[in-house]
Amino acid sequence: MTSNRKPVERRQKPRRLSDVPPPASPPVRRRAADNRNLIGRVGRRRTARAIQGAIERGEFELHFQPQLEIETGQPIAAEALLRWRRRGELLLPADFLPDAEASAAIGPLTDHVLDLALAQAGRWRRAGRSIGMSVNLSAANLRDPTLAARVKDVLEEHEVAPSTITLEVTETAVLEDPEQARGVLDAISDLGVSLSVDDFGTGYSSLLWLRLFPVNEVKIDRTFVAQMDTDGRAYVSGVIRLAHDLGLVVVAEGVENTATLKTLQELGCDIAQGFLFAKPAPAQALESWLEDETDPDWIPRRHELHLPPDYSALEDARTLVSDTSAELGFDEVAIWDMKVAVTEAQANAIEHAPMGEDGLIHLRVSQENGEMQFKISGGGRTTEEPAGSGDHRGRGMAIMNSLMDEVTLRKDADDTLIKLAKRPGPPRPR
Repeated sequence: MTSNRKPVERRQKPRRLSDVPPPASPPVRRRAADNRNLIGRVGRRRTARAIQGAIERGEFELHFQPQLEIETGQPIAAEALLRWRRRGELLLPADFLPDAEASAAIGPLTDHVLDLALAQAGRWRRAGRSIGMSVNLSAANLRDPTLAARVKDVLEEHEVAPSTITLEVTETAVLEDPEQARGVLDAISDLGVSLSVDDFGTGYSSLLWLRLFPVNEVKIDRTFVAQMDTDGRAYVSGVIRLAHDLGLVVVAEGVENTATLKTLQELGCDIAQGFLFAKPAPAQALESWLEDETDPDWIPRRHELHLPPDYSALEDARTLVSDTSAELGFDEVAIWDMKVAVTEAQANAIEHAPMGEDGLIHLRVSQENGEMQFKISGGGRTTEEPAGSGDHRGRGMAIMNSLMDEVTLRKDADDTLIKLAKRPGPPRPR
């Protein structure tokens, strides 16, 4: 299994952040009274001491949640999520991270998490599992100019390729001090480590500032993903489109049902993560999940044929389309329609589409969301005669001696690619 995270072209880094609009003052969580302030400070000091002791006793552990490439269904990465097993209870980050971030414990804790995560990444690599690893950073980490050097040391210690590691930061954390954060992020990016903006949409929600940082990925917050059936779809669609325009990979968090996943497929989202696939679990449980995972129903299934531009190859194309139509439950009439359509499209490509460099016609048949689609590229025309002229238009129809029924056949603007799609309908009277 190989990691399929899309490489992102490094953009030239601007010298100033003057183009970033000054954000409104972020909300500040305040204690209700002075006595609670005191209690909070005492609690943070105690938590910091407890964290130091927990690191020494090995009480911290990582659970991992897989991230799947939406187009192929392949698990390509896992996010490392911190847990504290304290006195028989498993604590989530919300129970202790705020106090850790407000104390000197955040530095040692971050180092410990990086060590645990990259040690696991190294074990997976040695076991032949090529899967990426995502690790979260806190706002306090972005104020530490030595962080990149420590990341480099851990990468080398565990012999992990920087390109397989993604460090996640929130947009709110980055914009607390943009200049200082950019210096830290630039140094990490120079190592070859990818950077992801976590919980996007919950902070300032401006894609403008992403252009000024070495960001490779955007993670859309689960609150918007969960609202895909209402107002969330427009927001998610806009983020995906603009992020792709910036050359960024888009991850959707909190995917919990197939309806949401199919909408993300339609919108062109790259990666999905959520309970639909797996809950966070220890490394051994994730490994078992990876071994047991089979191709789910939502994965597009594709078959390809590479045919000479000759009518003798038509039967191969018709057989492939017929078999795929039957798998999808098309009735006999619909299967005949599809055979007619592929014959017509193939004949049209032979007679009218320009020949490609390899001299072949390429037919791809896919099953996506209960729909069969086929695409034909390449052709058999070798002269400068304009496409569409000649004596053989409609020859596919003549060959099949029938008419296309309820089928959409389109040609791209350059007349070199023919696309067709059809959904199965109810059986018709014969």
